[in-house]
Amino acid sequence: MSTARKRIDMLNMRVEPTQKRLLEKAAEVSGQSVTSFVLEHAVQAAHRELDEVRNYSLSLRDAQVFMAALEKAPDANHALKKAFSNYEAKYAKAKR
Repeated sequence: MSTARKRIDMLNMRVEPTQKRLLEKAAEVSGQSVTSFVLEHAVQAAHRELDEVRNYSLSLRDAQVFMAALEKAPDANHALKKAFSNYEAKYAKAKR
């Protein structure tokens, strides 16, 4: 029976000495290594950040105002058309 090894990537960062001491103290009181402590808290923060973006909700009134604004969107002005043309010129080749 073979056991598959999980691939592990490295993540390196530079920190100020005071930041490092703070992280070391926090890891020590939580009974974790600095790596485990930083990774656990960074992953939790990443989940919270992404959840905020994914789960953004509006009240019924705000949702109605938002939808009305989308339905009555103004025509594209010259600056928007130019920006879109510049985007297309720059990134259309990458799509191919």
